[in-house]
Amino acid sequence: METQYSELYWGARYHLKQDPNGNYYLIGMHQKIWKVFGFIALVPMSASIVMAFVSLMESDNQMYFFLIVAAVLLLISLILMRRTERFVFSGGRVSHLRGWGKTPPEKASWSVRDCNVTVIPIVAHKSGCWLQLNADGKSMTRNSIGQFDQTAEMALFLSKEVGITALDNVTDWPETRPLEMTAASKPRYVKPSRIEGAEFEVQGSIWRLLWIFPFTLTLGTMLFVFNWVQG
Repeated sequence: METQYSELYWGARYHLKQDPNGNYYLIGMHQKIWKVFGFIALVPMSASIVMAFVSLMESDNQMYFFLIVAAVLLLISLILMRRTERFVFSGGRVSHLRGWGKTPPEKASWSVRDCNVTVIPIVAHKSGCWLQLNADGKSMTRNSIGQFDQTAEMALFLSKEVGITALDNVTDWPETRPLEMTAASKPRYVKPSRIEGAEFEVQGSIWRLLWIFPFTLTLGTMLFVFNWVQG
C-alpha cells in the first residue's frame, strides 16, 4: 500500500507542504532561522512595553523612548516573520524560492535528476535524522523530521511523488546507498554501524541560535540601567 500525504508523520507534514497548484515544497532552513530571530525580537519588545508602562505610572520622560524601541523591535520581528524560503518540486525540476510573502521569486532551479534527498543522522541530539536536500552534489537545506523510519518514509514519499532519488546515509554510515523498502512498503531499518574510533560529522545546528538569548538579556539589563540612571 502506498503512503498518502495525510499518513506521513506529523514532523514530515510540518516541513513538507503543498502550494495552491498542488506542488510539494520543502520549507528552507533559512526561513526557520529568520522566524526564530523574529520570535526572539519579541522578547526585548515586550520588556520595552513593560518599561514604557512603568514610566507612564511614574510620570517620567522615558515612556516615549521605550515606545520607540518597542516599535523598532516590532518592525524587525514583522520583517523577519515575512521572509520565506522554499524548495518547490514541479515539472521535473526543483526550484529554490526566497524572498517575501507566499510567492517569493525564484533564485535557482535544478533538474530533479541532479538532486536527491538523503537521510543523515543528527549527532548533536544523539537520536533522530535529518532529511537533506542536495542539488549538483551540494547541500541546499535540511529538516529534522523524526526517527529513521519516519524520515525515510518521507524520503520515499518524495521519491514516489516527484521522482527524486532517495538515499540512506545512516544504515551503512559513512557510506551512502539507495534507500530501501520492505515488502510492506515501509523503509527498512537497520541499526547504524559504527566504525571504531570514528564520529559522525556535525555540520551545525539551529540550536546554536540560543546564543541570542544572553544578548537579549543583556539588552534588557542595559535598558533597565539606562532608565535607572536617568531617573
